[in-house]
Amino acid sequence: MVSRQIVIDTIKRMYASGVDDETIKSTLRDIGLKEHEIRQYLKDVKGGQAEDEEETRVMSDVVG
Repeated sequence: MVSRQIVIDTIKRMYASGVDDETIKSTLRDIGLKEHEIRQYLKDVKGGQAEDEEETRVMSDVVG
């Protein structure tokens, strides 16, 4: 099992380096995390903003 803090720190570094969500998700799958765990980690790192809320905001920026 990978330390929760190591995963969070890694996700933060990946975001800071400009890595997109899909690449981060793929990386987390590669280390054996389940989809629900990945969603929770991303939500935690983004400050509680749910993934679908982020996607809605991004899509509204693109469309509008």
